[in-house]
Amino acid sequence: MKQGDGRIPVWDVDAGKQLPDPVTVPTLTNLVGFGPDGTLLTWGAKTLTVHDPAHGTAVTAEVKPVYSIDVNTANAAITADGRLLFEDGERARVLDLRPDAQFRALCAAAARDYTPAERRLLPDGTPSRAPCA
Repeated sequence: MKQGDGRIPVWDVDAGKQLPDPVTVPTLTNLVGFGPDGTLLTWGAKTLTVHDPAHGTAVTAEVKPVYSIDVNTANAAITADGRLLFEDGERARVLDLRPDAQFRALCAAAARDYTPAERRLLPDGTPSRAPCA
């Protein structure tokens, strides 16, 4: 449950202990739920954020304005295979959050090699081939 200050305490249910660092989100953000890999999804102001409590990281994506509703636990669910299902008032929608599906979508939209500027930002050990090759 999200607290009034935007902190979401996260528990290790098997150990029966609260993790030391809560996930912090803007106070006007809706909690959607946990993914099958332990990630936490939040929705706010046309953004979807995937939080990784185990590593203290988060990735936020802007969601197209076609979704004119707030997504929360009342109208959304996360499937066991990592898809977000929600009702937008007109019909059910599905956002595939699985990394392999996101990678395929990215490659379909921008099937190109890294630019020189992008290559400079890649971590050591990144394969030299084009990312979608």
